[in-house]
Amino acid sequence: MNNATLNPASAQDTQQDAKPKKRMLCRSHPDFHIPAGIVVGEGFDGDALGRQLSEAGADSIAIFAKCHYGHAYYPTEIGTPHPQLQCDLLGEAVKGCNKHGVGVTAYLSVFYDTAAVAKHPEWLLQKVPTDYASSLEPDNYSPTCVNSGYIEEDLIPMSIEVADKYDVDELFYDTMTWFRPCFCNKCQNKFGKEIPADDSHPNWPEFVVWYRKCFDDAFLKITNAVREAHPDVGVIFNWKWGVREPSAAPKGIDHLSSDYWGSGKISSYHSRFYASTGLTYDYMCGRFRHGLGEWDNTTDETLLYTSSAAVANGAGYYIIDRMLPNGTLEPRAYDAMKIVFSHINDRRKYLENTTPVKDIGVISSYNSIIGKNLERFSDFSKRRERMKAVDGIGQLLCEQGLHYTAMSEETAQETINDYRIVFVPEQSVVDQKTVDALRAYAESGGHVVISISGPDLGDQDALCELAGVKMNGYSKIPYTYIGTERPHHVKVPSALFECVDAEVVFFNKEPLPVDNDRAKFGHGLAPYTEENGTPGVTRRRLGKGTITAISSAVFEAYQNLRNQDTEALVLGLIKDVSDNAPIVISTKARVEMSLMRQNNDLIIHLVNHSGKETVGNWVFPVTDYLPDINDIQVNINVGDQQPCISACPSGENIHYTVSNGVAEFTAPTLEAMNTLVVHGYYN
Repeated sequence: MNNATLNPASAQDTQQDAKPKKRMLCRSHPDFHIPAGIVVGEGFDGDALGRQLSEAGADSIAIFAKCHYGHAYYPTEIGTPHPQLQCDLLGEAVKGCNKHGVGVTAYLSVFYDTAAVAKHPEWLLQKVPTDYASSLEPDNYSPTCVNSGYIEEDLIPMSIEVADKYDVDELFYDTMTWFRPCFCNKCQNKFGKEIPADDSHPNWPEFVVWYRKCFDDAFLKITNAVREAHPDVGVIFNWKWGVREPSAAPKGIDHLSSDYWGSGKISSYHSRFYASTGLTYDYMCGRFRHGLGEWDNTTDETLLYTSSAAVANGAGYYIIDRMLPNGTLEPRAYDAMKIVFSHINDRRKYLENTTPVKDIGVISSYNSIIGKNLERFSDFSKRRERMKAVDGIGQLLCEQGLHYTAMSEETAQETINDYRIVFVPEQSVVDQKTVDALRAYAESGGHVVISISGPDLGDQDALCELAGVKMNGYSKIPYTYIGTERPHHVKVPSALFECVDAEVVFFNKEPLPVDNDRAKFGHGLAPYTEENGTPGVTRRRLGKGTITAISSAVFEAYQNLRNQDTEALVLGLIKDVSDNAPIVISTKARVEMSLMRQNNDLIIHLVNHSGKETVGNWVFPVTDYLPDINDIQVNINVGDQQPCISACPSGENIHYTVSNGVAEFTAPTLEAMNTLVVHGYYN
């Protein structure tokens, strides 16, 4: 392992879409779920749509072939046309967009299809009275069963029909797959035994694994059917094999997507996870301030911030919109596109055909997110809680200007040796293959940092054994102080470490125990005491590398509290084991650094995370101010080289000085996003 150089993903890590040949980066996604009582497409002008999109800088648009109601927006012979469809909306849009050089992605809803269920009641997902209600299952959308005839008799034939009739570039499948268990006869017969009602049943773990495979098999069946009929048509799946379900996509899947809120913090993490898959991927967020159910515009800064963090990490970027029933978009939709897409297109030269560099890795475990009992159908609030640790370390690294890649266990097992440091942040259920890979990685010179989950989240024995410690339960006190010079509190009990084959980096300082060890201290927290002999951070030297273990759930705590002392703790641990990062940026501002390779050039993207971001209704963030940042110092280990370094989009050459093989300079003023190109870095 060469810790002094950056490791780009190998060629075999990356798969490409069959089509389009041009990477679609500036995408429009106007939602179009129209009830039966509304007139659709009256006076629609596809040519005008294509022209306006082209003038706004869009290179593709997602036009609906079939929505959640099951309504088709073209004259289908298989599905159910919208009852008041006045024209071939899909066909006219394809014609107009093709004329103006705008790609077309045909959207198909998957597993919401009220019209199909009306024709085939036996396709309806059969629930039980158990509380499995989903927030995204309104009364007017009917969920279908994955094991019914819906896929084979409806969705796949409609997909082929669309590709047969229209010159579309891609088919986009909105995979509404957080449905609850189905108890229909087909599922019962296919599973071959009693389907459990909840995770207290002994069949539960087997059922969860089986049911997940049913969906993966369905998606692969869709992909293979489309490819067989139309090899040049790309296939995109939304919300699968991403941060909410961090697992490897089935072989043959080659394009992923996710839609979430308008925030650079969120789009950065999603994009960095997708970057590890080697597949092409897109991030989507809405033009609207508070979600898709209203029409208030968000700010230009929100969209610039979100799109910058997405494209800097290799994603294409969708602006989710809403198409009016007559097929037009609001004028201000095009205004937003012009601002954001010109920003992206100015940098397109160094956004296309790039490969993410491998430096720091973060492992996210599928079973840790789902839960120790494989709670495949847990509600989103539980899942969000379990994602906090991975979110926390990701945002800490991002805002400290450290380039990292998030990855599934399967990806880690295959690629871990390419990374300088690997974090395992409070993963409560880790596969033994991952533990074995971490062990081999450390023995060959790698550095692992593990943090321990809180009580009752899973078995930590394998990770503790790897770290050379034994865990004797948890402290009775519900929080602890971690750190030495500036102890800061972590709102979880500390694991009680006993060193077996590890050294103590520093001890915890537990709170002053009062009131039967509950550490209540008036209306606040108890002060910390002297070190009590309980290790807070340990380090095991294993072969040529190290395993560092933190006895508290520090990254979940960081996500909740944003404690700057946690940042100092983590940066110190990184420096202790690997103080030879090839590229370092320093600034008091919050600036993300993303590293990509393009042929022999190193691309450095800087993204401004220092704006004023507020949370609106429910959870939708809004950014209304991005300050200019002028003090970003950049140090690049160039050795004996004297590379040309330029700024994009200005093209201006950067003047730098070299000291001990390190090129030093101040980056140009950062607004939303800067791109620096180190030409010939990999020569």
